[in-house]
Amino acid sequence: MENRFLSRAKRIDNGEWVQGNLIWSSDAEDGYEAIIIPTNDSNMYTKGVSRGDLGFENWHRVNETTICQCTGYEGIYEKDIFRCEDEDYVIKWSDDSLRWEATSLETDVSVPLGDINPDYMVVIGNEIDNPELLEV
Repeated sequence: MENRFLSRAKRIDNGEWVQGNLIWSSDAEDGYEAIIIPTNDSNMYTKGVSRGDLGFENWHRVNETTICQCTGYEGIYEKDIFRCEDEDYVIKWSDDSLRWEATSLETDVSVPLGDINPDYMVVIGNEIDNPELLEV
């Protein structure tokens, strides 16, 4: 459960997925809100960077619509689509039950993610890169 505070999202500059700690930042001079995720090898105190950079080595601006939180299972994130026992599910946070839930794509029935053995979960995509998997 060491990963439960990780997030992943797509970089704005090249569309690649990055994972790390999610940080919300605001630049008063430029007036934009930057959403960035530092990678494990980031350096918070890089000196001498140009004005166009964030000023932090290996930090990346990300598209906020692609932010996914880790569920606590290694490599399993919000919005992931996985197959378990010949049925496909999508992972979502439930504000009603305050837990991660797996919603069946065939029946729309939700079960607590904790009731599914992660050893039997095979991630086949996610809502962002593979919206066609949501169509049954």
